[in-house]
Amino acid sequence: MVSISDHQRRSIEHDCEKVIQNLFYAIDEFDYDSVVDSFTRDGIWHRFGKAVTGHEAIRSELNARSNFQVIRHIATNVIVNVLDADTASAVVYVKTYKHDDGTPAPTPVELRAPMLLGVVSARLSRQADGWRIAEQDLEVSFNFTERQ
Repeated sequence: MVSISDHQRRSIEHDCEKVIQNLFYAIDEFDYDSVVDSFTRDGIWHRFGKAVTGHEAIRSELNARSNFQVIRHIATNVIVNVLDADTASAVVYVKTYKHDDGTPAPTPVELRAPMLLGVVSARLSRQADGWRIAEQDLEVSFNFTERQ
């Protein structure tokens, strides 16, 4: 096993956290090219009980989303565990706020509560062009019923 220096470990942790944070920002901004690019070519995204595999399937899943929704993901408590120079795992707490009544929403949107709070687990892999998500899953911890 090759040893990883503290500097290399911190660099990997930073790069992996950035991939995860950029993913959620891109989802919120409907930047589907960046979302797809966050995953490896054969990446698996577990979304609400469905395994979506590969760039084409991920893009198709995203294209099925409502164009009227206003959504924000708050990703915190990111912990990246470096497994080796080319593999890492991460856990992230994600709180999601969403509004979608089928019409363009004026901002600010008024909500009573977030949509959900969950824990995202991810496996990341170093690719030739940087770190990418190889697999990601969400375990919902809380569903909020007081939403608009």
